[in-house]
Amino acid sequence: GINAEYGEVSMSLEGDIDETERVRREEEYKNRSSNTDAGRRPSFAPSELRILVVDDELVARKVAEKTLKNCGYTDITTCDSATAALNLLRSKNFQMLICDVRMPEISGIQLLTTIMEDEQLRKIPVIMMSAVEELPIVYQCLKLGAADYILKPVRRETLVNLW
Repeated sequence: GINAEYGEVSMSLEGDIDETERVRREEEYKNRSSNTDAGRRPSFAPSELRILVVDDELVARKVAEKTLKNCGYTDITTCDSATAALNLLRSKNFQMLICDVRMPEISGIQLLTTIMEDEQLRKIPVIMMSAVEELPIVYQCLKLGAADYILKPVRRETLVNLW
């Protein structure tokens, strides 16, 4: 797991899923109904879900990436700015974006607004994240179209059932 308490980040293999568990989870996802009726999102096994993580802080990106991998997600791309995120979102087929709220130049909220104004990009679920739980910002993100709002450092319990 990842211990990010007290400003320290240490990465260990504790909490990593083994190959047997990863295969079991993928089979479980595959055995679920793939029904995509109105109002339902298609199911993806963690290894099939393409996730983009954007955060200007290197440690936060690494923690999010490592935690996602510990949950069985394998197709993870990271970047350090909203501009880079927009370029990636427009050039690759991501199924989810996890975005920091506070970033220099273009904030996560501005990125969320841009995504929601774009006919194609708004189909991608956006999960906003921040080290601070400020209810007005949480409400603003959800009102703008965010699928969820999570606190940093991200924890395995939060990410294991993203989809």
